[in-house]
Amino acid sequence: MPTKRWGERRWVETWRALAYTLAISVAFIALGKLELAAIGGLLQISVLVDSGLFDRNSAAQLDSEAAQVEQASRMALQRLSPAYRRATFRLGYELGYASQWVGSFSMSPKSARNRAQELAEPHLAAARELAQLLALGEIGVLRVENARDFGTLSQRIEDDENGLAGRVERRLSLHHRHLYLLGMHLGTEAARVIGGGDPSPQVLLIRRHATVTGVAPALWKPWTSTPGLETAQVEARYRAGLAALDASLAQPIVASPVRSQ
Repeated sequence: MPTKRWGERRWVETWRALAYTLAISVAFIALGKLELAAIGGLLQISVLVDSGLFDRNSAAQLDSEAAQVEQASRMALQRLSPAYRRATFRLGYELGYASQWVGSFSMSPKSARNRAQELAEPHLAAARELAQLLALGEIGVLRVENARDFGTLSQRIEDDENGLAGRVERRLSLHHRHLYLLGMHLGTEAARVIGGGDPSPQVLLIRRHATVTGVAPALWKPWTSTPGLETAQVEARYRAGLAALDASLAQPIVASPVRSQ
């Protein structure tokens, strides 16, 4: 009898193991189907984006937004000298540079954080001076407390987390707001590369803010295409691009914003 009961227990345990195995197999099959469905959904979304249905940065949409920005900012641009455009862009650039530089060391040892703050201070000081000249009030870098804060820096800039883009728009115009945001994105990109990181430009954001403010493609495209270039070459390209863009903003606007390309 003990042998019989032992045999029954063995069969029960065997069937239980088979049942668990079957359940796990079914779960993996279901998970695989879910993953395939998710991939399929992503591919469908990708196709829709590529076709322009979900692309807010299509040429037609950018041209439409450029016209709206021009209309909303026309009186301000007639009243204010080109120096305001240049100063607003440089404010964004210097603040974006400082935010990226300080943020990239936010989770490093204290000594490294202090050193990063020292190296970023000239950019932050320049931004403070420009903000004062533009009567925009107090400013500071976008604070980074964790990896998520740093990883979403570009989106936080777009979301106007510090409210500075809104102040620029109220004080100057919508046109100047886009120039400030353009500067922020180019500043973060320059700091990333000069700090030893790989180029990772926010191409769509750079294109959008440049296009709606009439910045010619020849002036912003060097920031968005750096295939096969060494870091030193990318740095040189960015510095030359900054000088050319900065100089162009010092000139009066002679035409409506250029069409996107």
